[in-house]
Amino acid sequence: ADPNLVYRISEALGSPVPHAPQAPLEIKPFGVNRAEWVPLLLRFIELSEPYTDHPRYLLARIKQWMRLVFVSRKIDWFDTLKRLESLDEVFALLEGRSAFASAEMIKGSECQTLSL
Repeated sequence: ADPNLVYRISEALGSPVPHAPQAPLEIKPFGVNRAEWVPLLLRFIELSEPYTDHPRYLLARIKQWMRLVFVSRKIDWFDTLKRLESLDEVFALLEGRSAFASAEMIKGSECQTLSL
């Protein structure tokens, strides 16, 4: 989940990318801070929603994506995220609102369904 990956690959291969930034890219670690994911995931939902009628598809894809991030970055809130059952709960966690963000649902405890 590196938004600069296409530019880094292009640079490594010596192949120009159309519309690439003229200045060298400042590669920053991405994804440890939960709030960084909000705009990216909102855009993903906006683009994907018209193509699915399955209510849990987007939630499943977001969890799958975050699992890939967790493998490389060990984000401390992944265990909480993987137990969530709705997009509303995911965004409550990422935005730091609700019991999910404040308690981080003590690791090892059973997930409780909370109404938002």
